[in-house]
Amino acid sequence: MSQGLSACVLGVLLAAACGRGEERAPPRTVFVPAGSAESLDGPSPTRGAGAAPRGAPLPQDREHAERLFQEARELMQKGRLDEACARFSESLELDRAVGTLLNLASCMERSGRVPRACELYAEARDLSKTAGSDARARFAEDRRAALGCP
Repeated sequence: MSQGLSACVLGVLLAAACGRGEERAPPRTVFVPAGSAESLDGPSPTRGAGAAPRGAPLPQDREHAERLFQEARELMQKGRLDEACARFSESLELDRAVGTLLNLASCMERSGRVPRACELYAEARDLSKTAGSDARARFAEDRRAALGCP
C-alpha cells in the first residue's frame, strides 16, 4: 500500500452508474487518505486546507462548516447519501475547502449523480493545482478518468 494511503480513515463506496434510479454497478471501496501532507483531506484530519481564493470565512462559519462536514461523513458511512450530500454542500458554501469538495464529489458519485460528480472533481482538481496540492489534483483526475468524465 502506498505511503499516502497508509493513513486511510475513510472507505467510500463508489458506484459507476450514471443517474438516479438506474441499475448500479456493484460498489467498490475507494480509500480516501487523511492526516498527511499527501492526503486528500490536508493538514486537518478532516476537511483540509485549500480554500478558494475569495474572502476568508468568518471563524464561526468555519466551525459550522466543520460540524456540517463531520455530520456528512457520518451520514455517508450510514448510507444516507441524500442527507450527506446536502450537508457537504452546506459546508462548502460556508468554507470552500478542497477536502469538502472532494467528499461532495464522492458523495454525488456514490448516489449515482455522476455528471455532477465529474464537475465537482474537475473543480477540485483545478483548485488543488492552484493550491499546489498535486496529490489531490491527481486523485480528482483519476476519479474523473475512472468515471469516463468528458
